[in-house]
Amino acid sequence: MSLKLMPTQFLTQNEIDAAKTVRVAELNVQNQQKIEWPAQFVVAKAYLDQLMRSLALPAERIAALQKAMQSAESSHMNKKELAKLKGHGRFLGAERRHGDEPG
Repeated sequence: MSLKLMPTQFLTQNEIDAAKTVRVAELNVQNQQKIEWPAQFVVAKAYLDQLMRSLALPAERIAALQKAMQSAESSHMNKKELAKLKGHGRFLGAERRHGDEPG
């Protein structure tokens, strides 16, 4: 019998898929290991799902990020689409540092 996580209102498929990317050399449940998330689209999508669920960003910003990620992913990492996506990331970083309202 195999147990699998299923998406719910509190856990999306992107978050489940991102969790599957984590690899550890040794599992010690009593140790709080630092987890390094791989630079993969599924991880970015999971982060975006969390921002959406917590209402940390306006719906328009979420939609723009989803569109930019989809364009970059479907273009097979086209430099132009990646540059657009990185631009969104820089803007979000600046908002976080300065406490600016997105918009």
